[in-house]
Amino acid sequence: MRKILLFILLLTAPALAHSVRHEVADRNAIAVRVTFSGGDVASYSAVEVFGPGDETPFQKGRTDRNGVVAFIPDRPGKWMVKVQGESQHGFHGDTVEVTVGPERRLEAFTQPPVETHTRILVGVGCILGIFGGLALWKSRRAAAVLALLILGAAPLDAHEYWLVPDNGRLRVVYGHEHAPAPYDPAQVRAHAPARLLVKNKTAWIVAPARATAVAATVDGGAWVKTVDGWRRGSRVPHAVDSVRDLYYCKVVYCKVVLAEGATRPLALPLEIVPLSRGKIRVLLEGRPLADATVIGAREQTLGTTDARGELSVVSQTRFCVSHRQPLPDNAEVAARRLTATLIVRYPP
Repeated sequence: MRKILLFILLLTAPALAHSVRHEVADRNAIAVRVTFSGGDVASYSAVEVFGPGDETPFQKGRTDRNGVVAFIPDRPGKWMVKVQGESQHGFHGDTVEVTVGPERRLEAFTQPPVETHTRILVGVGCILGIFGGLALWKSRRAAAVLALLILGAAPLDAHEYWLVPDNGRLRVVYGHEHAPAPYDPAQVRAHAPARLLVKNKTAWIVAPARATAVAATVDGGAWVKTVDGWRRGSRVPHAVDSVRDLYYCKVVYCKVVLAEGATRPLALPLEIVPLSRGKIRVLLEGRPLADATVIGAREQTLGTTDARGELSVVSQTRFCVSHRQPLPDNAEVAARRLTATLIVRYPP
């Protein structure tokens, strides 16, 4: 009997040596929440955490479905959290520096200067009890805590469509004017009385000589996000998110003051209307859109609109607004994401 038992133990020894054990503990953790400026959560985004002076990652993984990643620092100092967020426009990177104090608690965090082709919002906070804290993140009680965590979050630019004046015509630009991203000109539609001209895989809008306001619509199509990232297509079972992107870009020409035609809406689903040289109004389906975040030149957040959809601006000629419309009964996508851009063109 003893020989049989010894033989069994010898057979099971390798399995016992490689068994997986776990420990559940309530410890202090530092959490980073990542979202895109349009409100989309950067869920399942790749993350690397580096300890002070480390060249090898202390932790590698992905954010959870709420765009949150948490880590428990094992020493004080400056920690670096590198996030690679993916939207349907591509990958957008960001790095946040987290200062951990002697008691291994969050002291401060900063975001170094970043390139202007991504727009990610990063909130950092110390969660007391990682598991209970993460569960609390979505609760009503956590709303005030979350507001404190996201203070200091910096907006970074994403891709939008713009109508850029170019040699008497308007060029449809996706992304940055000086380094535009490719797109399908077949997605572009000019609003009358302007007409569309396609040349060298670029869409051009030709407007009447005396036009004061010109607009175009770009249908970005349907996109679906799974745990593997974004791809074109409608929603599928277990999808993380799905949207249909629609862009409305507009140019307004004016002299010293805005002409009546420049201040008149063009009946776009989402539209930015200049009221004067120092004020704009954002309209959604022809009605004022309150609490809309307006982005200006150099990706600067200008502020949010008031109850009348208005915002006072100074020395600004470029504006961008995004708005997400949930579609609970739509079989194709979960939401429609509208983006409006406006360039106000003054004489030199």
